[in-house]
Amino acid sequence: MEKKLEPMLSPAEINELSNIVDRTAEYVPHDYNRRPENFEYFSSFKASSLRRLLLCDGFVVFSTLKTKIKSCYLLLHAGIYILSSPRLSKDPLSVNLAETVLLRFVKKSEKVFGKHFVVYNVHSLIHLAQECRVHNQCLENFSAYKYENVMGVIRKLLRSTNKPIHQLANRDKERQGRLFIPKDRLKQDDIVLRDFHRGDDEGRHLFVY
Repeated sequence: MEKKLEPMLSPAEINELSNIVDRTAEYVPHDYNRRPENFEYFSSFKASSLRRLLLCDGFVVFSTLKTKIKSCYLLLHAGIYILSSPRLSKDPLSVNLAETVLLRFVKKSEKVFGKHFVVYNVHSLIHLAQECRVHNQCLENFSAYKYENVMGVIRKLLRSTNKPIHQLANRDKERQGRLFIPKDRLKQDDIVLRDFHRGDDEGRHLFVY
């Protein structure tokens, strides 16, 4: 029987992570779907929040972690960053490197966090490089990140828990492939040119909306 592991981070260390998040939140571009959140609500983090934390602000947020934990983060970051890059994911040598790095992450995380940490989803990381090779695409082009914000719409369209895929296909057919319209998508008639703004270096006029 595996010995029960002590918590990897103390309450004080978790609180410090939250303080770093609060201090850096104002510097995170508004292009991201979700703003940085306090670690008090970590259990309710969405996939897009975890993705941003992994690929972007984790370098700052996790800077105070213990070396063995931070090294795990850096291994995971490096592997996923390569496979998420449209350029690097097309380079065979970079993909091979990502595969090696992610395999090392899985092995190292078992030692650092315990065997119980290496569940199916964690183990599956070692197969992502091969998926990129098969699809000849970066992770961004075949992952489910883009669908996360539509989950609420999908749930409302389902009438029961029976055969959800069939139901969704029927709703998609009924709506002619438009399950929803993003709120930020402007119609052509909504764009009104009010006035000249200024000329650019080539003498063209730029309008303001």
